[in-house]
Amino acid sequence: MVEYKVLIADDDEGIRKLAGEMVIRLAKKIGFEVDISLVNDRANLESACDESVDLVITDVDMGNGNDGFLATHYLRAKYPNLAIGVMSGHASEREAIEAGANYFVGKPFRLNDLKEKLLIPFYNSQDSLRHTT
Repeated sequence: MVEYKVLIADDDEGIRKLAGEMVIRLAKKIGFEVDISLVNDRANLESACDESVDLVITDVDMGNGNDGFLATHYLRAKYPNLAIGVMSGHASEREAIEAGANYFVGKPFRLNDLKEKLLIPFYNSQDSLRHTT
């Protein structure tokens, strides 16, 4: 089975866990294993991300000046082929794309929101994600 590394950043522990559980469940339904790492701010997101990460899902407003758009800009510059999804309750899809994200999901999100937007890289795995067996 193919395994992917997914990094999820949100200041709300409940959202981090929920998003992680949803990604695991959806990935398994389409035949993938995922290794999920959960972080709570921009600094931890940027330090936890490396070339082994396949997909980042980040909140925009993580409190205390932790801006997910700044993290998205940084990650896009450092890892141009990284799949990045942004989730927010107040930002727009246009802002997310302009920041360098591939995907946007509004909060509160539903299972279908994640399935339709953020997990597209799993469906297009030959073209967009590194994978190991």
